[in-house]
Amino acid sequence: YRIRYHMVLVVKYRKSLISAEVFEFLKKIFVGISERYFLNFQAIGSDGNHIHILVEAAPRYSPSRIMQICKSITAIQVFKQFPNLKK
Repeated sequence: YRIRYHMVLVVKYRKSLISAEVFEFLKKIFVGISERYFLNFQAIGSDGNHIHILVEAAPRYSPSRIMQICKSITAIQVFKQFPNLKK
């Protein structure tokens, strides 16, 4: 199998909150997710107010489950590391 999904994670209200420091931290989080859930992140890009990810996954995960995994883990970790982003 070779199933790839292109997903876009958008910041609430399209605010430009993704700085270079936050983006590098997000890359580290995606590496951890790939090891834990056996996902292969082939490309990760950012444009200040959204993130593009190209992820390859096994058929056992639905696209909505992959999105849930990525969004929930990254949100929790980013808000722990950068608490000022909540404001």
